[in-house]
Amino acid sequence: MDRDISVGLDLNEVSHALKKRKWVVVVFTLLLTAAGIAYGFFIQKDLYQVHFSYFMLLEENVDSSNIEAAIEVIVKSNTFAKQVSSYIRDDMDYKEIQQLVRVTSVANRIIIINVSSETPESVIALANAVSQTFLEITPQYIPMSIKAVDQPSIDSITLNSKGAAIILAALLAGLILSASLALLLNYLQPTIVTEADVVRYLGLPCLGYLKKMKQHYWTQGELTNDQEKVVQL
Repeated sequence: MDRDISVGLDLNEVSHALKKRKWVVVVFTLLLTAAGIAYGFFIQKDLYQVHFSYFMLLEENVDSSNIEAAIEVIVKSNTFAKQVSSYIRDDMDYKEIQQLVRVTSVANRIIIINVSSETPESVIALANAVSQTFLEITPQYIPMSIKAVDQPSIDSITLNSKGAAIILAALLAGLILSASLALLLNYLQPTIVTEADVVRYLGLPCLGYLKKMKQHYWTQGELTNDQEKVVQL
């Protein structure tokens, strides 16, 4: 029997479908949450961060409208990263440095640079190298003078841990996807299957039901002529 097509959301139907397939929701949610825990604690590395800022004093003939884009290009350039790499003792590739350094704000002539690394010692060493390189290279491309507002220091280091956020996201994704899967399975399954479904959807008492039997193949001689006619029907 076909389903009745109605507009709107039947909360009772949704609740019934989720209860009917609660193990789908539980198992799917647990699997995604476990994957999030594994990724958040064993794969995703926590990074230490430090930021420092500078004040820009542009010369009169410098157009300040595109200064933000220009500074970002300089900081992300290979030349900048290679010079930073030459100032630190660690054997860090310049491409890795490009991923750990970013300009987070350029507003009202204030430049804020954010640096990340795996340990407090390495993040300070990298930040000092970035600061020195920035003061040397930037005036070569943009006519201006730069004054330090905040220098990299141990006190300004913060730990950027994404483990809890990853686990929470995995939990929410598991709940949403598993609930959607349960509702989809409920929609694909025929509505009236059990005696309770007859009462639920039709409001009629169930007088009996046909038992589902496995297909049986009869050999020649097992059936009488009358039985063979019935099977053929």
